[in-house]
Amino acid sequence: MILIKWFPMPPSVNESLTVANGRMIKSGKARTYLQNALNHKLANQEFYKGAKEIINKWLSVKQTGLRVNAYFSYPKNEIVTKAKDAQNSFRINDVHSRIKQLHDAIASLLEINDCNFIAGDCEKVISESIQDELKVFITIQPHELSTLDEALEKDIKVFK
Repeated sequence: MILIKWFPMPPSVNESLTVANGRMIKSGKARTYLQNALNHKLANQEFYKGAKEIINKWLSVKQTGLRVNAYFSYPKNEIVTKAKDAQNSFRINDVHSRIKQLHDAIASLLEINDCNFIAGDCEKVISESIQDELKVFITIQPHELSTLDEALEKDIKVFK
């Protein structure tokens, strides 16, 4: 497994694009994020070089792609509300709207095609210190392509 620590938080889809002269273009937040992602690679060049080599070995096996799990770290007050109603206990902070930008950046930094990302989860997690607030932790591992039945078998619980 490859663990990428302290990766910059991507902007949401809504924050990633803007209109200029009637055309959709990358927003300032999206450009800043891409620069921060590149800076992460520049600060960890040996790590990314080694990760790329490992991933290329994994992808050389037929019908093997990558499982990319992303853990979006937030301070607790940005995830949990003080509402007494259980259905309203989480703040609107959609990590799924950030995953495409994250995948694009990781694929670019590792010089691979994100079509190889065939599985993965994204999860909001509570940061436990000031240092890890608004960062993403990413795990990457090989993942064999499954049939529908195989994939569902992993997730379905049988109730009797």
